[in-house]
Amino acid sequence: MSKNAKTSEIKVEVSKDIEELKEVFKAISEFIRDIQKPLSDLIGVVLSFLEGSKVGKDIASFYSQLKEKGLPNELIENLTLRYAESRISLMKTLGELAKYLKGTKLIEGEAEKEKEVEEKHE
Repeated sequence: MSKNAKTSEIKVEVSKDIEELKEVFKAISEFIRDIQKPLSDLIGVVLSFLEGSKVGKDIASFYSQLKEKGLPNELIENLTLRYAESRISLMKTLGELAKYLKGTKLIEGEAEKEKEVEEKHE
C-alpha cells in the first residue's frame, strides 16, 4: 500500500472519529438543555420549602407533636434543637448549591433578578 493511500485511510478514520465525537457532544448538549428547566423547578421547590417562615412553622409543629405525645421536656428540647440544627444546615447547603447553579446559569433568570436587586440598592 502506498504512503498516500495510508495517509488517506488515516484521514478517513480520524474524520469518522471526529464526526462521532461531534454527535456525542451534541447529545450531551441536548441533554443538559433538556434538564435545565426541570432542575431549575426542582431547586425552586426545595428552596421555597426551606423559607425561614416555613422552617419556623415546621420546627414548632415538630415540637408540638412531641409535646402531645407526652415525651419528657428535656428530650423534647434536645430533639427539637437537633431537628432545627439539621434543617438550618440543610438550608445552608442548598443555599450554596443554589449560588453555584446561578453561576452556571442553570437557574434561568435568577442572575438577572439578582443584578436588578443589586442595582436598586446602589
